[in-house]
Amino acid sequence: MSAAFDPAFDGHTHSEFCPHGSREPLERYLDRAVELGFARYAITEHMPLPAGFRDPMGPLQCAGPLDDLPRYLDRAEHLRAAYANALTVYVGLEVDYLGGAQGGAQGGWHEAALDVLDAVWERLDAEATLLSVHFLGDGIVDGSPFHTRSLLAPGESVDAVHLRYYAALEEALTVSWRRGGRDLRPRRVSHLTLPRKFIADLPLAEPERVEAAARRVIERVATEGLELDLNTAGLDKPSCGEIYLPETLLAYALALGIPLVFGSDAHKSADVGRHHDLALQLLNPSPPPATQ
Repeated sequence: MSAAFDPAFDGHTHSEFCPHGSREPLERYLDRAVELGFARYAITEHMPLPAGFRDPMGPLQCAGPLDDLPRYLDRAEHLRAAYANALTVYVGLEVDYLGGAQGGAQGGWHEAALDVLDAVWERLDAEATLLSVHFLGDGIVDGSPFHTRSLLAPGESVDAVHLRYYAALEEALTVSWRRGGRDLRPRRVSHLTLPRKFIADLPLAEPERVEAAARRVIERVATEGLELDLNTAGLDKPSCGEIYLPETLLAYALALGIPLVFGSDAHKSADVGRHHDLALQLLNPSPPPATQ
């Protein structure tokens, strides 16, 4: 098991402010965490997209409006204090790198996202800051198989989406996140293998090539001294059925000494801590029985 791994920490969760979540009150998530025996809990709601960025799933489907951001932080901070005797709660954001989206390159939308992040940075707990890539070009990586296919040029295999995703993620780890002398880069890389959400419906033509790209990103995570989200949400996706860090890549991350943080990616209270037992088993497998 990773020396830095905390089995009593759910480090990736959402709230009623997520437009594609259950809209249950945040207290239900926190009550579930206490019930399951977690000692630490990170609320990592999707950061609102910058004004003018087009949500590929429809207006305000991937993230809430900018006006909700102060309300989200106020509510999460209030509950952090209210639950202080039962649970250590961290308040943060899941932040999208937008440099590879909608003509952003390494400026443009990335700079606009930094404007949003900079305005609230002092209110965020580092333990609850996640870095994600959901958007490529004019589309989205994890919307549906249709949305994934829409990212392909004629004659391209689905491998191209995976390779562009890992290229964008690697760029996110090397581009500047500095603003006013502060480094705003999130601490933890979220659901690193997210394009595998539809892997059964959209199988890879050259899986070794795609895995090599994922390994390069993991190497960069190690070089940058960041953490990885051990995200169990993929186990509940019909076309995925695996943790968003499959066993071969998980083993590689462990070999490089990367700190791992369990993340349920809960979008409803029942998802808090989901498949936590499997995550622990993968990190600390039982020894084989002794031979006679």
